[in-house]
Amino acid sequence: MIRLDRALLLPLLAALGCAGAPPSPRAAAPAAAPRPIVAAATISAAPIVAAATIAPSPAPIDRAALPAGWVRGALAPLDPGPKTAPLNLGPQRTIVAPIALRLADLPLIEITPRPLDTQRPGPKAPPPGEPSREIFIAPGCSRASVRNHDVGTITVGWSSLPIAPQSGGGVMLGGFNGGDGHDRYTPASWRTLDRAPGGALRYRETNAWFDVITCKAYEVRHMEAVATPIASGLGYAFRTHCPSCKAADVDQLHLITPGTGWGTDPFDHTEIALGPGQSTTRVLTLGSSAIRRFREAGSLADRVADAQLGLDIVQGTGESEPTAMVYVTDPPPSRF
Repeated sequence: MIRLDRALLLPLLAALGCAGAPPSPRAAAPAAAPRPIVAAATISAAPIVAAATIAPSPAPIDRAALPAGWVRGALAPLDPGPKTAPLNLGPQRTIVAPIALRLADLPLIEITPRPLDTQRPGPKAPPPGEPSREIFIAPGCSRASVRNHDVGTITVGWSSLPIAPQSGGGVMLGGFNGGDGHDRYTPASWRTLDRAPGGALRYRETNAWFDVITCKAYEVRHMEAVATPIASGLGYAFRTHCPSCKAADVDQLHLITPGTGWGTDPFDHTEIALGPGQSTTRVLTLGSSAIRRFREAGSLADRVADAQLGLDIVQGTGESEPTAMVYVTDPPPSRF
């Protein structure tokens, strides 16, 4: 609530163009007794604001309409003195120059779904196929790696590590040999990357069930694709179509890039859903060490410094194919 003296309230209401202002004391009946000063008019701020808002175009307030002693104010100029703190926006970012990427020009292969854990063979089930000739098992079932590939990763159960040339690297099998008494088979998979003609990379992915009793892996799924370079070789891409997969996995873009984690993985493999109504934005920060390992794996990337790789994909519900943009820029400066 605002308490205003009647003598100041009347000129202010008249200046605002408010209808229904209290009658002037000069127009009051002579016989009316004057009100004491302590009974000043009390008015809510809400009617004043509403009246000023409802008025279609209130006349501008001139100096003559202001009460005695009132002076129209003005905005004071900003004084850029020592007390003015500048707005810290950080260093200026590099201008991004996106490049259109036509996904229809990328290689396309047809695949089958990955095996689910519900499809794990029972402890007394016969082997689900022929033993894999690609996986390497060290004597004593101590280690698993992959033959005839220099770059890749292998996963057995919960353990996943990079492989090395001549069947080196891989995962230790001490925690799986003999089983846990419940499950005889545990999931296993390996992914490899090899050079292909024309500067491309050949990506292979194999899924298997690893028998912890016999120390053998039985392949149940294999896919192989040639990935073409994008973004000056900082990324490689191909597409897949899986008629028997769930809706989100039927059409996908596969993106192969330098590793983005804290480990020493030679590459990362990302899957992006495609189709009407789908949109994706990916921003990957790539370190110089990861880029170096990616080049050693066969990438054509000529960049050696840290980089940020961005990818935007969108397809409207009425569009026949997605629109994709890719860009490479310097990463933001580190705060550490």
